[in-house]
Amino acid sequence: MSLSSNTVHDDYIPLLLHGIIGILYNRFSDLWPPALDCLAVLVSKHKDLVWSQFIQFIAVYQSKGLTVRNQEKLLAVSHPESIIDCFSLYLATDFDYTPLETIATLLLQALQKIPDVAESCSRHVVTLFLNFMGYTDGSITSVDSYMSDKCKGKQWKMILKEWLNLLRAMRNARSLSQSKIIQEILTERVLDESDPDIQAKALDCILNCKDEFLIPYSQNLKNLIGLKTLREELTTWAVSHDSLSIQKCHRSHVVPLVIHVLTPKVRKLKLLGSRKHTGVSHRKAILRFLLQFDAKELQLFFSLLLKSLIPGSLQLEMFSCQSGDLLESISDAVGTSSIICLESLTWKRANGFLHLVEEIFGTFGMTHIGPYLNALLIIVVRLLESCMRNLGNSSDEKDPCKQSNHPDNGCSNDQEADNSIDLNECPNEMTVAD
Repeated sequence: MSLSSNTVHDDYIPLLLHGIIGILYNRFSDLWPPALDCLAVLVSKHKDLVWSQFIQFIAVYQSKGLTVRNQEKLLAVSHPESIIDCFSLYLATDFDYTPLETIATLLLQALQKIPDVAESCSRHVVTLFLNFMGYTDGSITSVDSYMSDKCKGKQWKMILKEWLNLLRAMRNARSLSQSKIIQEILTERVLDESDPDIQAKALDCILNCKDEFLIPYSQNLKNLIGLKTLREELTTWAVSHDSLSIQKCHRSHVVPLVIHVLTPKVRKLKLLGSRKHTGVSHRKAILRFLLQFDAKELQLFFSLLLKSLIPGSLQLEMFSCQSGDLLESISDAVGTSSIICLESLTWKRANGFLHLVEEIFGTFGMTHIGPYLNALLIIVVRLLESCMRNLGNSSDEKDPCKQSNHPDNGCSNDQEADNSIDLNECPNEMTVAD
């Protein structure tokens, strides 16, 4: 109330900023809502005095919250190694404070209460968001030119949801700084997240632009995101060219959004149901739904599937300045790099991908999968090659015949060598066969 009535002298305003943020360090969460209300009024009424420092607080907490583990710090302080550490511990006893990533989310929640202030300073806000999304320099040449190792984990997703809430609260999306880049990031990266809640928030941010080619289909897209409404939407929404439910002038904008929403659900079976057979049934329904698109429209779907097999470090190298055909560059990478399938996938993901390829072959005809058949089969061969190698190593350790070189051991190494297949040549053979 004192802040709202401007009865606090300007000299005390910076001190109040530090004091209110200090309250957020207290784990007693009942203190947080009134503290956030005070913080929102403080920033709104005295933006000129505290805005730059407030933005700096968000930058520091979201950065340190993803890199510094509070528990590690507590352990380091509680076990001093020298007399200086003991003296420092005596002077400043550490305490169990709120995790830094949680403080970052609270500061973003305070900013959500004053979206008009955030819009008026969108240049600073958008810069912070881009840094959080893994972009380091000011000039973004491509949406894929981000540091993928900085954009993962539960803490990162927790902060991402609050960023999306903030972007959703800023209704005039077109007036934001670098609004076009933000829309591309939301469409090509955030919608590709497997969390339905993140997808729903990202879609709301995209719809804030009020594009005339998206407004008629907003509810259909929301139904595809929600797991409870997914199955019914798949059976009732006809998206083929003949149905005309999507206007021809809108297809180039709507179809990519549909594919970005559905692809994560195809990749991760457990998202579609708690039981395996339920997930398989839903995934087959999605693949049949995608069958309504023509081969050119499905190029994005197969590109996203293949791209998910490429490690983040290779993605940054391959796509940071990519201006040509995405599918062609991914197919080339699959054909030339031997580490894509062997090092980037766990056995569980590899097994799931093989089942997905089998379902794709059982759903789509040659007209749909023809351009992607070579890349898919190369991946399958390399996955099987990796499994054969692991099984071979395991059997060598357990088989006493292979561990002994005695001539009477009943095993013929020469015969095994003659009958073996050089699987290292399979990728090359597949390329030639195609």
